[in-house]
Amino acid sequence: MKKILSIFTVLFCILQISYTEAPELKNMMPNSWQKLTRLSGAEEKDFFQKSEVRTAIQSIDDSFFSETKIEEKYYQVFTETDCGIQFYRFLISNIPLEEGYTREYKNKTLTNEECSKMQKKEECIWQIVFLKNKKNELQKILIRPYAEYWASQGADEGYTFNDLMIKPLNKNEIGFFITEISVAFTVDRKRWDQNIVPVYYNTCKNQIAAANDIDFARYKIKENIVSAWSKDGVSIQASACLFDSKCPFKYSIQNAFDGNPATSYVENTEDDFMKIEFSGFKSMFSKKVNLAIINGYALNEKYYYANNRIIVLNANSYKVNNEKTELIQREPIQLDLKDGIHKYQTVCFDYNNRVGSFSFSVAKIIKGNSYNDTCIAELNLKESNNFVFGDFDE
Repeated sequence: MKKILSIFTVLFCILQISYTEAPELKNMMPNSWQKLTRLSGAEEKDFFQKSEVRTAIQSIDDSFFSETKIEEKYYQVFTETDCGIQFYRFLISNIPLEEGYTREYKNKTLTNEECSKMQKKEECIWQIVFLKNKKNELQKILIRPYAEYWASQGADEGYTFNDLMIKPLNKNEIGFFITEISVAFTVDRKRWDQNIVPVYYNTCKNQIAAANDIDFARYKIKENIVSAWSKDGVSIQASACLFDSKCPFKYSIQNAFDGNPATSYVENTEDDFMKIEFSGFKSMFSKKVNLAIINGYALNEKYYYANNRIIVLNANSYKVNNEKTELIQREPIQLDLKDGIHKYQTVCFDYNNRVGSFSFSVAKIIKGNSYNDTCIAELNLKESNNFVFGDFDE
């Protein structure tokens, strides 16, 4: 009887694991899809009718409503639980959502009609994130567009993608990582009269590159969380990342903070170097700072040695020039990393009470045997006695 029970238990766990994944979102939310469960059709309809949801939808840019009424739009609802808090991701668009999930962003030739459609803001997917608060009410914490079209005053056009990664930092705190990446392209309209419009994405090293950054907010679980943004949050700017045409966030900077060594931030710069800058820390670091890093593409040994690894980082900071009351840059502090280490290595250095923003820049790498991409699997900083971006097994 015990053997039969254990078999049923194993099967139940397998079914549970399958059910608590949303593979349709794998390209859109590569760091979160495995934690998401889609609501049933009846549950989605009930969720859609809630006043908090209708109010949130109405707050979206007016141009979103120019094509269809709210009731005629496409929507889906997914849920996840982090630190005992239940979150809902409500996705809504004028287009069938599956079309947005599977869209590929690469060089192509369009018809005039397709080109005009591409420029419509209404074609993007809007994500509204709610949490269930202590009063058992839905609290909206974020509204962001995915694949929103933009155009500059110059020749460039492009798409901006947004993602929210929710991460338990420890048993008492939760973190929100709001990541934005942007790709640019040029549209050749010289053959418009022939109904042929080529689209070329901007590249670096013959690969599509994306600008990327993160806004990070940290909250106590017991706090009344009303937004995924925080005025006391941390802003993280990083060098351009490699862009995957099917999965925009696959190599973005948020991979360095997701707690999963199998994913990596992969740069796409001319010199294969990268820089990551942090600003907005409310308190100052003490003299001793710990940087914890999993260097390289740590998915497995093959990809680790196939890609570039960092062996020297510079820690850059500022000091106050009292005579002119301005910030001036200090001499960088050299940090040496060991090669061949596929797990966390920690370097401790004297930061002399840094002022303002600070950054880490690559100074020396070891070339990969297959690719010219420099990678970081995980990155963390210790402020006082706490790791800023979540606890981990050192």
